[in-house]
Amino acid sequence: MWRDMQQRLKLRQIDLQLRSAELRVQLAQDVRSLEQPLQWADRAQGVWRLMRSLPKAWKALGALGGIGGLVGLARLFGKPGRLARLWTWLTLARRVWRFVKPAREREPGQP
Repeated sequence: MWRDMQQRLKLRQIDLQLRSAELRVQLAQDVRSLEQPLQWADRAQGVWRLMRSLPKAWKALGALGGIGGLVGLARLFGKPGRLARLWTWLTLARRVWRFVKPAREREPGQP
Protein backbone atom coordinates (compact mmCIF):
# COMPACT_ATOMS: atom_id res chain seq x y z
CA MET A 1 0.00 0.00 0.00
CA TRP A 2 2.83 2.40 0.86
CA ARG A 3 4.57 1.69 -2.46
CA ASP A 4 1.31 2.13 -4.31
CA MET A 5 0.83 5.57 -2.76
CA GLN A 6 4.42 6.54 -3.56
CA GLN A 7 3.96 5.43 -7.15
CA ARG A 8 0.73 7.43 -7.48
CA LEU A 9 2.46 10.47 -6.01
CA LYS A 10 5.32 10.17 -8.51
CA LEU A 11 2.87 9.77 -11.38
CA ARG A 12 0.95 12.84 -10.20
CA GLN A 13 4.19 14.86 -10.01
CA ILE A 14 5.16 13.77 -13.51
CA ASP A 15 1.68 14.67 -14.76
CA LEU A 16 1.92 18.12 -13.17
CA GLN A 17 5.38 18.69 -14.64
CA LEU A 18 4.07 17.74 -18.09
CA ARG A 19 1.09 20.10 -17.74
CA SER A 20 3.38 22.88 -16.58
CA ALA A 21 5.63 22.38 -19.61
CA GLU A 22 2.59 22.42 -21.92
CA LEU A 23 1.39 25.68 -20.38
CA ARG A 24 4.85 27.26 -20.77
CA VAL A 25 4.92 26.29 -24.46
CA GLN A 26 1.41 27.68 -24.97
CA LEU A 27 2.36 30.93 -23.22
CA ALA A 28 5.46 31.28 -25.41
CA GLN A 29 3.29 30.82 -28.52
CA ASP A 30 0.86 33.48 -27.31
CA VAL A 31 3.73 35.89 -26.66
CA ARG A 32 5.14 35.31 -30.16
CA SER A 33 1.73 35.86 -31.76
CA LEU A 34 1.29 39.21 -29.98
CA GLU A 35 4.79 40.54 -30.65
CA GLN A 36 4.15 42.11 -34.06
CA PRO A 37 0.89 43.94 -33.23
CA LEU A 38 2.40 45.28 -30.02
CA GLN A 39 5.48 46.47 -31.91
CA TRP A 40 3.19 48.45 -34.23
CA ALA A 41 1.45 49.96 -31.22
CA ASP A 42 4.82 50.85 -29.63
CA ARG A 43 5.98 52.53 -32.83
CA ALA A 44 2.75 54.49 -33.07
CA GLN A 45 3.05 55.58 -29.45
CA GLY A 46 6.62 56.72 -30.08
CA VAL A 47 5.53 58.77 -33.07
CA TRP A 48 2.64 60.18 -31.04
CA ARG A 49 4.99 61.29 -28.25
CA LEU A 50 7.30 62.89 -30.81
CA MET A 51 4.44 64.78 -32.46
CA ARG A 52 3.15 66.03 -29.10
CA SER A 53 6.55 67.50 -28.30
CA LEU A 54 6.72 69.41 -31.60
CA PRO A 55 4.98 72.73 -32.45
CA LYS A 56 1.27 72.86 -33.25
CA ALA A 57 1.84 72.74 -37.00
CA TRP A 58 3.30 69.27 -36.58
CA LYS A 59 0.52 68.01 -34.35
CA ALA A 60 -1.65 67.34 -37.39
CA LEU A 61 0.85 64.67 -38.33
CA GLY A 62 0.18 63.01 -34.99
CA ALA A 63 -2.82 61.41 -36.63
CA LEU A 64 -0.37 59.20 -38.48
CA GLY A 65 0.76 57.80 -35.15
CA GLY A 66 -2.85 57.13 -34.24
CA ILE A 67 -3.41 55.39 -37.54
CA GLY A 68 -0.35 53.23 -36.90
CA GLY A 69 -1.76 52.28 -33.52
CA LEU A 70 -5.12 51.46 -35.05
CA VAL A 71 -3.42 49.27 -37.65
CA GLY A 72 -1.64 47.43 -34.84
CA LEU A 73 -4.90 46.98 -32.95
CA ALA A 74 -6.66 45.85 -36.12
CA ARG A 75 -4.02 43.18 -36.57
CA LEU A 76 -4.41 42.23 -32.94
CA PHE A 77 -8.18 41.82 -33.23
CA GLY A 78 -7.95 40.15 -36.64
CA LYS A 79 -10.95 41.90 -38.11
CA PRO A 80 -10.87 45.70 -38.58
CA GLY A 81 -14.68 45.83 -38.41
CA ARG A 82 -14.64 44.80 -34.76
CA LEU A 83 -12.30 47.64 -33.92
CA ALA A 84 -14.45 50.13 -35.86
CA ARG A 85 -17.57 48.99 -34.00
CA LEU A 86 -15.76 49.23 -30.67
CA TRP A 87 -14.57 52.75 -31.50
CA THR A 88 -18.09 53.79 -32.55
CA TRP A 89 -19.68 52.46 -29.36
CA LEU A 90 -17.05 54.10 -27.16
CA THR A 91 -17.51 57.44 -28.93
CA LEU A 92 -21.29 57.20 -28.61
CA ALA A 93 -21.03 56.27 -24.93
CA ARG A 94 -18.78 59.26 -24.28
CA ARG A 95 -21.22 61.63 -25.99
CA VAL A 96 -24.21 60.20 -24.12
CA TRP A 97 -22.31 60.46 -20.83
CA ARG A 98 -21.51 64.10 -21.49
CA PHE A 99 -25.18 64.75 -22.28
CA VAL A 100 -26.60 63.05 -19.19
CA LYS A 101 -23.75 63.93 -16.84
CA PRO A 102 -25.14 64.86 -13.42
CA ALA A 103 -25.21 68.60 -12.67
CA ARG A 104 -22.87 68.30 -9.68
CA GLU A 105 -20.13 66.82 -11.87
CA ARG A 106 -20.37 69.54 -14.50
CA GLU A 107 -18.03 72.46 -14.42
CA PRO A 108 -19.61 75.79 -13.36
CA GLY A 109 -19.52 77.34 -16.86
CA GLN A 110 -21.09 74.40 -18.71
CA PRO A 111 -24.84 74.02 -19.34
